[in-house]
Amino acid sequence: MKRIAYLLISLFALASLPAAAAKSDPVAEVTTFEKHMQDVYNSDEFIKNPEMALVYFDSNEAHLYDVMQPGEFSGAEFRKHFIEVGGQFVGKVEFYNMKVHADDKLAFASYTQHFVGKDKAGHAFDMTLLTTDGLKKSTGKWRIVHEHVSMALDDATFMSMFTKKK
Repeated sequence: MKRIAYLLISLFALASLPAAAAKSDPVAEVTTFEKHMQDVYNSDEFIKNPEMALVYFDSNEAHLYDVMQPGEFSGAEFRKHFIEVGGQFVGKVEFYNMKVHADDKLAFASYTQHFVGKDKAGHAFDMTLLTTDGLKKSTGKWRIVHEHVSMALDDATFMSMFTKKK
């Protein structure tokens, strides 16, 4: 009987601990978020409707530096550009070499994106982009508020390198 009483008291004590005792891991959360973004970009749904992925961005605050002209996008221009570009590519994307720095409210994730596939006109492409996402956590959810996309340059020619380098 004493064992049952002790067990019940222990369970009650554990149940009464504040939720804050279970500390979140922001680095793991953002890493999972970015891996989920990779899955979204590779989904059939995204190919049909790239707009569906805008829920992962704070599209009111989102600011993008892109390799495509004019190179800088915010607000409505960001949303329009994202949908236009997202709808142009049919293929696979892989994120690798990811590094995440995060606290409970802000995070940066830098990684390499490798795209391979065909554009809507059927032209093959194989390109590697360097990406940094700035994320903010609001109402318990991470959202991208800033994204910077660039390309590596060949040392000898100063031309963009489009093939995968690991």
